[in-house]
Amino acid sequence: MISTSSVMVLEMAGATWWQRFIRITVPVLRPEVYVVLVTTTIAGLKVFAQIFVLTGGGPGNSTLVPAYFAYQNFFERADVGYGSGR
Repeated sequence: MISTSSVMVLEMAGATWWQRFIRITVPVLRPEVYVVLVTTTIAGLKVFAQIFVLTGGGPGNSTLVPAYFAYQNFFERADVGYGSGR
């Protein structure tokens, strides 16, 4: 929770809304952002099997996710550097 006293101190110091956002809100929300990024990345990597079996990348790469993209580059196109996330 963001304390109102911190916001009021920055307002009295003449900080703009952007400075208040960067100096107070972002540091408070940083742990939540990391959790969301990690869980979303894990979910994106877990969907590889379904896409590979059901669509194989889909019509015109419409179901292409990062895990399947890496698989295509690494194994099908033999572009090891690009497929390893270079």
